[in-house]
Amino acid sequence: MKNRLLLLIPALLAVVFIAAACTPPAGTAGPMGPTGPAGQAGKAGPAGAAGLAGPRGPQGERGPAGPAGAAGPSGPAAPAAAASSSPVLSGQWRSDWPFDPPLPDHLFLDTGKGRVLFLHYDKPVTDASKKLLYFGEGVRARFFAEEQPDGGKTGFVHFHRLKAPTVDAGHGGPPGADGYWLRHVAVAEFEMMGMKVKPGVDFGFMPTAAPKAGDGYVAGTLPSSITKWQWQNAWPFTPALPEHLFLDAGNGRLLFLHFDKPVSDPTGMLLYVGDGVRGSFTANDRPDRGKTGFVHFHRFLAPTVDAGHGGPPGAEGYWLRHIAVTDFEMMGMKVKAGIDFNFMPTAPPAAK
Repeated sequence: MKNRLLLLIPALLAVVFIAAACTPPAGTAGPMGPTGPAGQAGKAGPAGAAGLAGPRGPQGERGPAGPAGAAGPSGPAAPAAAASSSPVLSGQWRSDWPFDPPLPDHLFLDTGKGRVLFLHYDKPVTDASKKLLYFGEGVRARFFAEEQPDGGKTGFVHFHRLKAPTVDAGHGGPPGADGYWLRHVAVAEFEMMGMKVKPGVDFGFMPTAAPKAGDGYVAGTLPSSITKWQWQNAWPFTPALPEHLFLDAGNGRLLFLHFDKPVSDPTGMLLYVGDGVRGSFTANDRPDRGKTGFVHFHRFLAPTVDAGHGGPPGAEGYWLRHIAVTDFEMMGMKVKAGIDFNFMPTAPPAAK
């Protein structure tokens, strides 16, 4: 059997060879049939890592401000100071002194030796919209005609006593009442109580006719100097100080307003009010040796405005006291409301 199979193998190989030789070659491929429909999409792979953040864009414009919140309630009023006593000179404006009850639309400043300066507004001093009407001064005295400074000829026409039942009852008073004779100097033109007021000394401000003290009484005031009773720029210094207005108050004294711009500029803001005492540039002629605020001397005649600060020993001029009406910054220095003891101090030479 095995031998038969061995004999069949060559025959089978021959048949296979003959079949391969007789098979015709494959024809050329036919054109490709149309694409079948797409299969279902596979599931999305996991998200890749986030790229680096780009640079920050420019800041947009600021939106409009929201409405202001309502003002908080006012705190309780401070207790009035003792009317009959002067406070220690603090160089600050006060509304609670020297009168009882206080005058709501006034601020007072004690300048020593029975004298005060004051600011009089059209509204209470607590009202942010208030406007300054008067800058003035007062002299401590009694309600006698003999103690009215210069008999009222220099503007001290209104007397207010230190203590009264009401503010209105403080105008005038019984003979001999203790208080202040006040001189009101208008800083602008305005209408008040139906009267038109011009800038300068207001001789019509609520005059209070005082009773006579009696025979033999000797008044202790000096006669007034000749004055126009108006704010002036060209007087008393040469050259004139462009941002100042001065008023001759008589007896060698003056009042002034100091603005941040020349007085010809209507946009100027009032920085200081003040007063001046005529004298010479010597230590002995300096009022209170500067302790009450007279730290700056300006001489009458100088080559320039700046050269008028101080001067040679004995030069004639005015010692000036500057009183800030609000907080502000000037020449790199922050100034607080009240007497400015650091306003361009001029150290005087010793008198010979």
